[in-house]
Amino acid sequence: MRKLALSALASVLSFSALSFAVPMDGDLVLEYKHYYSEFDKYVCKNTSEKALSTVPQEIKDLYLSFEDLNVSIFLDQALLTADFKDGDTECRYSVLYAIDKNAKTLTASETKAFAIDSDKSCDAGKGKVDLLLKKLDYVVLHDHLTLKLPTQSLKEACGADSDSAILAFKRIHRK
Repeated sequence: MRKLALSALASVLSFSALSFAVPMDGDLVLEYKHYYSEFDKYVCKNTSEKALSTVPQEIKDLYLSFEDLNVSIFLDQALLTADFKDGDTECRYSVLYAIDKNAKTLTASETKAFAIDSDKSCDAGKGKVDLLLKKLDYVVLHDHLTLKLPTQSLKEACGADSDSAILAFKRIHRK
């Protein structure tokens, strides 16, 4: 009886872990089974994953909010999803990356943005997000997948020689 109850609890927890990151109609799709991670925090590149209380200015300016990062089972593609604001329009953004394992970089191969609750255009904001996220270095640290975001806006929080912030995505499970 106890094993049955634990098994049922594990099933419920597994399902609830899947339920918070439902793709929206219109998002780009990663074709193969993949590893899933949700956005967790910003960190300085020279710290041991201590969360920053400051958000990079480039992110603030776009009202950019990261959701998740999925990686194909072959480790050759990744899909990042986020929301941003283009003027007064709430927009959804997804970018499909090609992964270069030797250079440890992600390079955008396709991007897409659309208004969440209207038929307004998100093109101006999409162009800015595209520039910000077109090519990023990555590192796998402990229980996080991390992307290095070039920024000059965190010198006070991360040190005078800081040229980037780390976007840390907490690995959840394999889908």
